[in-house]
Amino acid sequence: SYYTNYIWRGEEQTGGIAIQGGFDYSLNLIETYVDAYIGTWAANINNNGHGMELDYYGGVSGAIPKLEDHFSYDIGILYYDYPGASSAEPDGSNGTGASGTKGNEFLEWYGSVSISDLPADLSLSYYFGYSPTGFSNNYNYTYHNVGAEIPVPSSPFTLYGHVGFT
Repeated sequence: SYYTNYIWRGEEQTGGIAIQGGFDYSLNLIETYVDAYIGTWAANINNNGHGMELDYYGGVSGAIPKLEDHFSYDIGILYYDYPGASSAEPDGSNGTGASGTKGNEFLEWYGSVSISDLPADLSLSYYFGYSPTGFSNNYNYTYHNVGAEIPVPSSPFTLYGHVGFT
């Protein structure tokens, strides 16, 4: 994908053009109710002296029996990697003369739930992410995100929005 910018949780990551892409593999374990998945995703970034983010993730998603048309879930683990960053020393002593970014890589546990087919076809979602280390050793990092979407009547459009808190 090609974007005019990459913004992650309210913070600009590229300051301009962003190229992003990934690969996913999923396996249906119990029809409609349980899927397992793994994947990777990458993007160029211009943040703290390194130019790439490479994420690895895996988890389980699905729906609740007898509520499958209305209630879904996703639980997983996500590893944010910044190739080359861990080889740079924080004081620039690695011979590059540049400040390093050691410690920026981090692991995040996440879970989300979604409710759909509410009145007027409104859908709501909640995402929670937790990292014991967080980006740049921001210990006990948590992220909350609430989202909503609603189709625009008599059109092919959908309005959606999210509010997140770190």
